[in-house]
Amino acid sequence: MGSTGQLDYVLGLYHFEDEVTALRVQQFSNATFHRYGNAYLENENQAAFGQVDYTPAGHESLTLSVGARWTTEKKSMQRFLQSLFSGTGSFALVDPGPNLTPPELDFSNTSLMFSAAYRVSDRLNLYAKYAEGFRSGGYDGQASSAAAAAVPFASEELTTIEAGMKSRWLADRLQLNLAAFYTEYDDMQVTSFTGTVATVLNAGASNLYGLELEAQALLTDRLRASLGASYLEYEIDRFDMGGTIGDVADRAEINNAPRNTVNVALDYDFPSLGFGELALHLNYNYWAAAHAIAIKSNGQAPNSELSARGLLDARLTLSGIELGSGAKLQFALWGMNITDKRYFDNIIDFTSFRAGTLGWPATYGLEATLDF
Repeated sequence: MGSTGQLDYVLGLYHFEDEVTALRVQQFSNATFHRYGNAYLENENQAAFGQVDYTPAGHESLTLSVGARWTTEKKSMQRFLQSLFSGTGSFALVDPGPNLTPPELDFSNTSLMFSAAYRVSDRLNLYAKYAEGFRSGGYDGQASSAAAAAVPFASEELTTIEAGMKSRWLADRLQLNLAAFYTEYDDMQVTSFTGTVATVLNAGASNLYGLELEAQALLTDRLRASLGASYLEYEIDRFDMGGTIGDVADRAEINNAPRNTVNVALDYDFPSLGFGELALHLNYNYWAAAHAIAIKSNGQAPNSELSARGLLDARLTLSGIELGSGAKLQFALWGMNITDKRYFDNIIDFTSFRAGTLGWPATYGLEATLDF
């Protein structure tokens, strides 16, 4: 990180290594069929990145930025796959070591970023940005057959254009941010379901576009409100599943992509109690309907829609209780989904039938924290 003249710059290096062992057992047909599907994954990621911000002389309100990131990644996976019939297996985790080792995968990518920001005033900034992104491919650690486990999914790449404003109004009592974006994906990684396990597929070409709003307001000296909202549309232009299925772009969905989301929060600080400070936080989240999977494994449209839902949470905190010698005590009473909204947070489409998991019901708790 440094500065010279009208230039500010940052340079960096990144290194990450990860090893994961996942043990899996499934039981079917009244305990007569057991399937073991352990996965042993290793990942090594290295990157070099930099960004330069330029402020032209005589145009101090304007900042032009350019950035780049070079990434190289290695991924390897080993599997233990075994199916036992006629009740010869057991519903227990086992770890005898791998019996399948697909070739190591190598990925590399260079992503660029360009942006322009203009400070109209101390309280209003406008910006436009072009950026590229990358998410590496890999092996599917849940594939249930040796043939499927040895076939990797491709890397996902995107280009996005965003424009918006960041502003403060009413003597800084209101903060308002707006953004519009358009994103094109190449080989977007989406989720389907094959047999009894989830699988990752590549949707060949798709685009998303929408609007985002963020607002924070100081309504009184004690009451604050915040609002976040988004509107999303998407189109899948090409999604070739190959073989006899072919292109399913006309009936596929992007999983877990609600068209609308809203978050509203209120924070109120009560007058001091003398021995501590009492504060109330209310939070409401709304998600429009969305699909849990992108497409059925046979190419049919998904039957996995998660209904729209709105959840209300609350938290009452008593803090700053002095205990002497610098120690402080805090209590918090919280409630999650306090209206006890019933909803599915996941649906699995097995083609011939569906299964789902319910979201958390109304849940309450009491916390005590001691700082010393």
